[in-house]
Amino acid sequence: MAEWRCIGCGGPLQNTDVLGAFYTPKPQDEKIPVYCERCYKIRHYGQIKPSFLTDTMVYETLHQVEKRPGVMVLVTDAIDFSGSIHPFFVAMSEAKRTLVIVNKVDVLPHAVSEQTLKKRFLEKAKNAGLSIDELILVSALKKKNIDALHQALLKASRGQDLYLMGLTNVGKSSILNALLSAQGLNATITTSFEPNVTQDLIPFDIGSQTLYDTPGLTSKHSYRYFLKGSSLRAVLPLKEIKPRVFQNLVDQVFYGGGLFYLIPSATKDSTLVAFFSEKLMIHHRHNGEAEEFFKTRQMEFLVPPVSSDLPSRMMKTSFVLNESKKDIVLPGLGFITLNKVKAVDVYHYESVTPLMEEGLIG
Repeated sequence: MAEWRCIGCGGPLQNTDVLGAFYTPKPQDEKIPVYCERCYKIRHYGQIKPSFLTDTMVYETLHQVEKRPGVMVLVTDAIDFSGSIHPFFVAMSEAKRTLVIVNKVDVLPHAVSEQTLKKRFLEKAKNAGLSIDELILVSALKKKNIDALHQALLKASRGQDLYLMGLTNVGKSSILNALLSAQGLNATITTSFEPNVTQDLIPFDIGSQTLYDTPGLTSKHSYRYFLKGSSLRAVLPLKEIKPRVFQNLVDQVFYGGGLFYLIPSATKDSTLVAFFSEKLMIHHRHNGEAEEFFKTRQMEFLVPPVSSDLPSRMMKTSFVLNESKKDIVLPGLGFITLNKVKAVDVYHYESVTPLMEEGLIG
């Protein structure tokens, strides 16, 4: 007998416990596609119910994948590439052949060529410790390069199963739906801004191979782990980012909503370019009582609002740039390009440590 599972999240369906996991009011029939009540409400009403998965359960599922032969298809976020890399995936790439998908390339400035972006992301993957066989740029939302991705997956499989993996909110399920739609198949996977929509391994045929959707990992080293609801949606860009350029940085402090602030050691020739969702407001003012302003102006100048789940302790990370062009990456949010800046102090929430990298945008 076939397993009776939700076609949206992969969970094992049941119709007896209304409050239990993967409940559906439908009568059991393995031949009829059915959504669990949670997926149905997400898809049709935008209502969010808590995930049935714990972090332990997610790891148990992914460790099953680790033991199986096959190819890791790692989905990353173009605006948050570094924040998309989890140590689990790094270790997995050493044991399995790995294809990296950089999703949401449509949110990056269109003036930057794909060749330039691919080169930069390959460098970032190498610096993160990933051992990869191929990297491909796509946009699930715009259906960009989906046919090329399909061919790359078939080539990479070499007769083995493929496992779609990644952190939550990188767009794994959206990519899978785009792949299925491109083949004229019904796209049934449930997608949402909320984490842990996919609840189990869900197999799909893509040509002659099987591609499994997997539950997404979370990372406490990303702001996305701590943000919920409207705050989370505010920091996830859905369209091309318009870089916000600031000059005359002398004695200025820059606030990224109610999430972080930074103080550059700058000259009159210094520049700062912010690459974030347009809903993440960048506020700057003269450097004075920066910490007090940050604490007292939440939800006023400093939006999006801060989730109560954010760590209460603020940390300072300092970088020396020596006036070279560098990116300061805020994992889960985006990045800031600094040019002709001597050094910068970044004040951020504990565990979400910023990184300094070579500039992504030339």
